[in-house]
Amino acid sequence: MAKNNAEEVWKSLEESFSQINAKFSELYPRLDIAEKPTRESTKEFDSDESTLSPVGQLLHLSKPKFYNLCPLDNKLEPFPFDQLKGKVVLIVNVASFCGFSFQYKGLEQINRKYSDQPFVLLGFPCNQFLWQEPQSNEKILTKCKARYDVSFPILNKIHVNGDDADPVYKYLKEKKEGLWGTKRVKWNFEKFLIDKDGNVVARYSTFTRPVTIIPKIEELLNK
Repeated sequence: MAKNNAEEVWKSLEESFSQINAKFSELYPRLDIAEKPTRESTKEFDSDESTLSPVGQLLHLSKPKFYNLCPLDNKLEPFPFDQLKGKVVLIVNVASFCGFSFQYKGLEQINRKYSDQPFVLLGFPCNQFLWQEPQSNEKILTKCKARYDVSFPILNKIHVNGDDADPVYKYLKEKKEGLWGTKRVKWNFEKFLIDKDGNVVARYSTFTRPVTIIPKIEELLNK
């Protein structure tokens, strides 16, 4: 019951924010705000099972769905997760105008600490939380590099909640529940940790500092 109530509260808040956002955009239009991501801006990278041999079909079915995902990078080119096989992956929804944007520094420290190991950190900009990432992909990347010296991939700006949520986040939320047992991403800088086999093993809230995730990352790297 508590879980259902929490989901309803967050859904209600999100709807209220959407109404406020619509009114704000009507009164104060901005020319540099990137267009709303659409479902067509991302895709799942998957094979047509009907064209595979029996052995191929078995391999396809045994393959973790995580590696079938294929979001877009900041230049709207495919970024197939198939390339992440055998690597520990940390995925974060980021926003450069958020009060938690200082976490970019901690994330970059982790990225550099494990730069010579099978570890990948991915940032997905999102503008769903009080419109704290309103700029275009190009401007987002420029700001991240200039202010935080970010070197890990910042991919295409997406939605993480709602009907237009990117397939990556639909998958992550389905595999690992968050605060209060709810699936909805609560705010910017939530973090999902994936092991070398494509399993979502941990989910961390906005308030979890990147440095505190290091022991778990090292545990997965040593397996």
